[in-house]
Amino acid sequence: MWNIIKAQNYQMKKDIMVVLLAICGLVLLIVPNVLDSSGDMDGLTGSVYLLQTSELLLLIFSIICLLLTCRICGWDYMDKTINYEILSGHSRKEVYWGRIVTSGIWSVVFCYVLGLLPLFIFTIVNGWGVNMNMGNVMFRYALMIFPILRMVCEFALLTFLLRNCYGAMVIGWTLFALSMIGVMFVEELTDTEWKLQLAYTNMSMLFDFSHGRLGYVGGEDVMIYETAVDLQTVLGTIGVSLLVSAVCLALGYLYYKKSDQR
Repeated sequence: MWNIIKAQNYQMKKDIMVVLLAICGLVLLIVPNVLDSSGDMDGLTGSVYLLQTSELLLLIFSIICLLLTCRICGWDYMDKTINYEILSGHSRKEVYWGRIVTSGIWSVVFCYVLGLLPLFIFTIVNGWGVNMNMGNVMFRYALMIFPILRMVCEFALLTFLLRNCYGAMVIGWTLFALSMIGVMFVEELTDTEWKLQLAYTNMSMLFDFSHGRLGYVGGEDVMIYETAVDLQTVLGTIGVSLLVSAVCLALGYLYYKKSDQR
């Protein structure tokens, strides 16, 4: 399996899509904030940056997981490389799990680099600010690994079912977009809130900074946002993510193992 992982890593390092994804992600996260500052960069602290980009950040995380996972798990179906790996002596187990592990590593690293690099830059330049507790925010970032891996497992299952990376990207994005729209309609019509049902709603809950109160800091009134995470949310995020991931991985492996791929 290690050889499969090394081959996938080598392939991804030379993939232009990875470079474009990194550049586009950083541009979308940094440039709008700089432009919105209207020249007053001193007010663009780390906490203010996160408040302004949290929703966009979640969308970028989802796109990263979709594109990287479909690319890693489905690209080699295009030129039959995945067939040659089996014919050269690799077991189906090695071929399957090698791609799953690579998808998880690349998606997690990519999401955290794009999610934290601009945050660190603005924090180093202008400080963290007083709007949010940094420790609680970092804990929320740490919890994000669970829904991120959950999305990887879901998109990997879709890719192995379709055996086509581009088809999986299109259908995966379509299902993702429809699920977001559907959740908004359901929440509006039923006056309920989806939290753990989908990986995206779980991430949205972790990066929800809408609850705040007016405080008096440094001689002026500022909004201080609630960032503490309750135990139920922590356990729910971990438990549901691990359960869904395990089911998707098991179904994907059973399908791939019994498929007629040679």
